[in-house]
Formats: sequence, structure tokens, C-alpha cells
Amino acid sequence: MLEQRAYLRRTFTGSSTLAAQRGFVQGIADTATFLSDLWEDAESPLITMGTAADRLSLEVLRASNHSIVVPLLVRYYERAEHLGSAAAKREFRAVVRAAAAFWTIWRSSRTTTSGIDDVHRGLIKSGLTATALPPLARTSTAVTSLPSVAEVKKALRSILKSKLAVDDAQSWSALVNSQQLYDTARVLARYILLCAHEDAVRAPGRTGHAVRGASGAWPTRSLEIWRAHYSVEHIAPQRRQSTDTSYASELYDEGDINRLGNLTLLPADLNGLVGNRPWPFKRDVFNMVSKTNKTQRFNALKSGDLYRLGAKSKALLESSDFMPFCKFVAANPAAVFDRAYVSERGRRLAELAWERLWADRS
Repeated sequence: MLEQRAYLRRTFTGSSTLAAQRGFVQGIADTATFLSDLWEDAESPLITMGTAADRLSLEVLRASNHSIVVPLLVRYYERAEHLGSAAAKREFRAVVRAAAAFWTIWRSSRTTTSGIDDVHRGLIKSGLTATALPPLARTSTAVTSLPSVAEVKKALRSILKSKLAVDDAQSWSALVNSQQLYDTARVLARYILLCAHEDAVRAPGRTGHAVRGASGAWPTRSLEIWRAHYSVEHIAPQRRQSTDTSYASELYDEGDINRLGNLTLLPADLNGLVGNRPWPFKRDVFNMVSKTNKTQRFNALKSGDLYRLGAKSKALLESSDFMPFCKFVAANPAAVFDRAYVSERGRRLAELAWERLWADRS
């Protein structure tokens, strides 16, 4: 705190003109307002008037405690507030989405957060020479001279390419699917699953997998879904029963259990029911709760292993909400839940998520 006060005093008194001193104080005020109205509460019209995906992008940054991104967002917040134009406000929200995409891809490609602070400090202090992005600091670039969103995105993607060798969906997929994502970045795993499932439909000829369907077919990127009772859960359980051969041993030998292809979204109470049960039982549950027709649900509950459940478990299934994130997995007909399926599912999910993360429009 002493160093911060000394910096503020030194910078203010060192300003050469009254206008510069006023600008310095205005910058502090803008930052305080941003932190109060957007970062802490996220109820400013600047973000609430945007799309569901805009609001979710900001929430992901906040939920993952990615505060190093605040200086970048503040600069475009200032621009939107000072200019007041619809275009400037749209550009602020576009920067939020780009920052969320960059952070998601960076963090999910690595086992630690190391290096990310230096990246953001470098953008503020020096810009990025490789893409001719100017420094984003107030002392270097005026609000009216800030680079376009396209230039910011170009710089962020250039950093991903130079630092991580990630420049397309396939290169990111290879990295994210090599990570123990459940352990290293669970919040972002949840976001990746939402992005991947947006407008997803069953893949023709690839049972158990998804492809992108028509726009609006299934909107998943919203605060309502983010704040629902979903949690990131495992399909093949972390600890299977010792006699259970319905999950391939290679999943455990090769460390695939915590990887993207083995993760889905479920409420905690439903996950408690399926737990470490064998794959055929879990598939039956997934199949039932992914149906929208009440009669089909009831018939599913009366068949197979579900019929032998106790009254409490049956009541839980009967009263459960529609669980669409299960429907693709439920279509996998294999008797053994194996590594090949997890690998292909992870690859497809990453590629679908990449498309949504970098979408020019929400």
C-alpha cells in the first residue's frame, strides 16, 4: 500500500499540466466505477444491454478471478463511457468476449497460470510489436486512439501462436485434451462445455457425438444456464468399482479420467445417484433425463436397471429437470466406455468450442 500511495502521489505531482492531473484523477475514477459497476456487480447497462454471451464472458473472467485483465477492459470501458456511442459500447463488449476467449484457451492449454500476468502487462505497457498494436496505457494512447477490436484480437491470437503454438481449433484441441482439465481449470472446463454445446445436434453417422446445428437450436451461453445447478462431472467415474469392466482400464492407466472428453454437466444430486455405477446403468440414466417427453421418461424408468432402483432414487429421476448435456453421451451404444470415444469426444468438443469462443458475433 505504501508503494501504491507513493506511485499515485509521484505520478500526480509529476504531471506537467493541470489538464494532465485532471486526466490522471479521471482515470482513477473510471477504474473505480468499472470495478464497482461491472467487475463486482456486472449490472451496468453497458454489459446488461449486450447479449447473453457478452454477460457470460464477463462472468467467466470474474468467476475465474482473472483480475489481471481489468486494465485492458478499463481502457475500452472508458472509451465507451466517454464517447457514448453505440459502436463504442459494442466494441467494449467485443473486447470482453475476446479477453474471455484468450484466457480460456491460454489457461486450458497449460497446467499453470504462469506467464499470463506478463502478457497483459506487456500489452498495456508496450503493445505488441508483432502485430503493430500500440501500448494501451493511458499515458501512451488516448481513449480516442485506442486500436480496434480486430487489432486487439489479432494481437491476442498472435500471442497464442507465438507462446503456445496455438493458431487454430486443431492445435488447441491437441493441448486442451492433453490436460487434466478437471483438476487444473474446472471453471473454464464448464465454460468450454457450454460453448461446445451451443446449437449442438447429433452428428449424422457418428453416434454419441455432436455437430453444430442451426443458429438458435440450443442456446447454452447464458447466465441462466451458468448459474443453474450444473457442475462439471465425470462420465467414467474417478474411482470405478473394482469388479467393473464396463469402463476401459486404459482410461485410468493413461490418465484420461479428468480430461475434457470424459467431462459433462450434471446437477450434484444426479451425479450422486450415478456415481461410480457401471456404464450401462449410467447411460440409461443419461438417456432418461435427456428426454423431453414425459411418457418416454416414464417408460425409460420402468426398464432395465432403473426399474430396480429404490423409491427415493426413482423419485429423484422422475422429478429431475431436462438434462440436455447428457443426450449425446447417452447415444453411445458401446458396451464398454473406452478411450477412443473419450479422445474423439474431447477433440470434437474443443473444435466446437473454439468456433464459439472466437465468433465475431454472439
